[in-house]
Amino acid sequence: MALTGNPLLKLLVVPVVIGAILIGVSMMGKKESAQSQGAATPTVTSEEAATLGIDGDTPADTLRTIVAESRQLKDQISKVIQENDSLKAANENLQGRLRSGA
Repeated sequence: MALTGNPLLKLLVVPVVIGAILIGVSMMGKKESAQSQGAATPTVTSEEAATLGIDGDTPADTLRTIVAESRQLKDQISKVIQENDSLKAANENLQGRLRSGA
């Protein structure tokens, strides 16, 4: 007993494959044009920045910000570790109660 394929399927596969190829080609063209547009970033002169009130940070300001955020992150991590340890202790306590009660 031989199995035969559906002839309608053969006719539908060809347009779907061609459509997928066309979509792929069109997406590649859009990607290249988007990259060329992204390369031109606007620059703000010091006078424009002063009038807008967005004077740039100095490297020292940036470093202070990074150090402050790093300290906050360390504090948050240490708090989470302490909470994790207390939860582990509570879990072990509950598991001990469950074993002794059962």
